[in-house]
Amino acid sequence: MARTAVIQLKKSLKREMQVLDMLSVLKQIAISEFHFLEKERRELSKYLRALEGFFSFYQEWELKQSIFVKSPSKTPCVLAITSNEGFIGALNNEVIQRTLEFYEKDPKTHVVVMGRRGARKLRDYGLEIKEFPGVSFPLEYSAVLPVKRYLLEQY
Repeated sequence: MARTAVIQLKKSLKREMQVLDMLSVLKQIAISEFHFLEKERRELSKYLRALEGFFSFYQEWELKQSIFVKSPSKTPCVLAITSNEGFIGALNNEVIQRTLEFYEKDPKTHVVVMGRRGARKLRDYGLEIKEFPGVSFPLEYSAVLPVKRYLLEQY
């Protein structure tokens, strides 16, 4: 009887040790993924700071129209660039709110969205949108070519 209990105890201990080993491996994977995402976030922060500087130019001068492109179309268009992933949710929400502000000012505004997160939220608000896949990092020029072609053809 005692021998059976010892055998059962050893089996149980062996299973628990295997579970602990698996948890240790999963923990290492999570740590590795965290460090990877943290590095990506830092790289993205540099990019966002550059964009903020560029767009603050428009805000400071209160430009109503781009000085770079004269559009033959009289229909306004907003290009909202959001992520496919959720780890930059605050940025996605800010982009969505700004897009909604443009749309509320002029409901004829066409909305073009890059990224699943933004597309889903804007559809939830009832907007009719044109969706393109989100961009990944590092950014590849070929990833944005379909958007460029669409915008140049339409606007």
